[in-house]
Amino acid sequence: MRIKELIFDVKEPTVYCESFVYEPSNVEEERLGHLFMIGRIRNVSETSFYLINLLASRIKREYYSNYHRSMEVATESALKEGNKLLKENEERINWLGNLDFLVAAVSQKRIYFTLLGKMRAFIVRGEEFIDIVKNLILEKDVLFPFSTILQGAIKKDDVLIFSTSNIFSKEKLLKFGKDLFPIEEKKISKIIESEDSGTALIVETGKEAGVIERISREKEKKGFLETLPKFSFSKREKFFPSFKGKIKEGLNKPYEKLNQIYNLARKKISAFSSKISSLSKPTQPKKEEFPFPRITVEKASLPGKPKFDFIALKKEREKRKILFGGALLLILILIGFGFYQHKKNIENAVLGEIIKTIEQKTREGENSLIYGDKEKAISYFVESLELLNSIENPGSLKGEIDNLRKDIEDNINKILERKVLSGIQPLFEIKEGLEKFSPQGILFAKDNIYLFSPDSLLVYQWNISEKKGFFTEQREKVLGGTVLNKKPFFLIAPTSVVITEKEKILPIDFPYEEISVWELDNFLNYFYIFDKDKGEIIKYSVSQDKISSPNLWLEERGAAKGAVSIAIDGSVYLASPSGEIKKFSAGTLKEKISPPETYPKIKGVTKIFTSKDNQYLYLIEPAEKRVIILDKKGKIIAEYQSKEFKDLKDIWVTSGDKTIYLLSENKVFKIDL
Repeated sequence: MRIKELIFDVKEPTVYCESFVYEPSNVEEERLGHLFMIGRIRNVSETSFYLINLLASRIKREYYSNYHRSMEVATESALKEGNKLLKENEERINWLGNLDFLVAAVSQKRIYFTLLGKMRAFIVRGEEFIDIVKNLILEKDVLFPFSTILQGAIKKDDVLIFSTSNIFSKEKLLKFGKDLFPIEEKKISKIIESEDSGTALIVETGKEAGVIERISREKEKKGFLETLPKFSFSKREKFFPSFKGKIKEGLNKPYEKLNQIYNLARKKISAFSSKISSLSKPTQPKKEEFPFPRITVEKASLPGKPKFDFIALKKEREKRKILFGGALLLILILIGFGFYQHKKNIENAVLGEIIKTIEQKTREGENSLIYGDKEKAISYFVESLELLNSIENPGSLKGEIDNLRKDIEDNINKILERKVLSGIQPLFEIKEGLEKFSPQGILFAKDNIYLFSPDSLLVYQWNISEKKGFFTEQREKVLGGTVLNKKPFFLIAPTSVVITEKEKILPIDFPYEEISVWELDNFLNYFYIFDKDKGEIIKYSVSQDKISSPNLWLEERGAAKGAVSIAIDGSVYLASPSGEIKKFSAGTLKEKISPPETYPKIKGVTKIFTSKDNQYLYLIEPAEKRVIILDKKGKIIAEYQSKEFKDLKDIWVTSGDKTIYLLSENKVFKIDL
């Protein structure tokens, strides 16, 4: 896709516009396609401009948080986050009726989009211009501003146009659209005659991707200078919204003064040069008249031509050039320094306003703590951190910003009861046989820890009392493991299970071919296979050393799709990467537990653990090197974090929630609760 960004800037102190283009950052995200957003906010102070950047950041983060989801599901989830953010800011910022925002998720074949306020979206297909906004019912609901999503098919060589309402219209496209392509600035000028600020994105789906081209036009309100240097800012420069506006305004105001200074300096230098020139000319002696006697000369030779010193003249000219150049350079340096100092003063003033906003949010968070509302307090603190993290060049305010960040993080850690385990040491580490064994799963049974890998025949057993371990080898590769009736229980390829304590191998049947065994779990005399790819849970019973026929446990086929891990305490809990947990009972969905409010926001959960003997739910998030403990309603109880938790693989918690065992790379860590 080739993308062009159009910026039309009428310098208005209460209007801010921005566009956002997010591309997949890895192969997994390719299936989610591109994400485009355009925002405009009006009739608010500059300190409220940050809402657009914060809204775009929150939507983008949620959209790409789980690449296993479809585009439709990812869009719905991202817009829920957007609704939540707008709800949180409705009292601080008067955005209702003043905010225009468009969100579009685009792949090679599909488009999903929605909008808030006045926005435009078109598909240009050959000579046809399709208005895809006219069928969208705009929502006025404060609780759910984004609640209607339209979708459609796109074809190769389609051109998508997303813009604020004042940039493109169907009438203008019908009139000038045929001459619009290839897109050039002079052609754009025919279409845009707006007196208001706006922005647009033009996406040519059939073109090869390249650097985003930006076409910017600026226009002053009456009373300002007619000719000014153009300053265009894009999201790629990552300026804070109010910072961008103030920089533009600040650069324009001193421009006339700088011209006056330069003209005055030029006159002074000219006068100075003339003075030097006059001083450098040779002086003529004053003529005096004296009476001379009349002399008759018969013949006299003509005198020779007077000698002229070219070397002296050349040196004098060089001297004047040096004096002139030095004076000009000094004046330019003084002008540049004044310009730079003025710019720095504006930057510091804007950063000061941002810090005031952050301090206000921090105070609101602290007030929420006084009233016992921990979730709301965390929300305020997280917003403050997001604003802090958007500042890339703090300059002289770096110390103040660092102190603010530390105070906010300390508040979050205190609320979450987060414990940073800086000095934790592994309980044990496997140092031999790693060329054939890369542990992925962990079990605990009768004072022994078992590590296994789906790519190996080996199982590593470590005795806690004796503090030593050894390898045992199975007949086939281990597909998964759990503990059944306090005995380790392994599923081995292709169709059998082994109960290690009795050393019995039992046959097992699968309900369909090409089953993908992702995890095993148990409850009483039952064990369950989680097939992540097909979104199925298969249930078996074990009695008298015999395994029953398979039973597809879920009432709805594929209901477990999108989940990455399973845990059972009588109910079945399925965890998604975002931290959302679905609770099933008797094969049907009973409850959705929302991701807990924490920081950084949960986006990479890989495992969930609980059992009938555990009071809590346990999540591991390898990217953040942390373990999150929740009650079974989803409220955070505690967090444990350590830089030593590299590449967390699996978790096991003993009965009564006394001890956590974590598998990290080839090491096992122990946390006493």
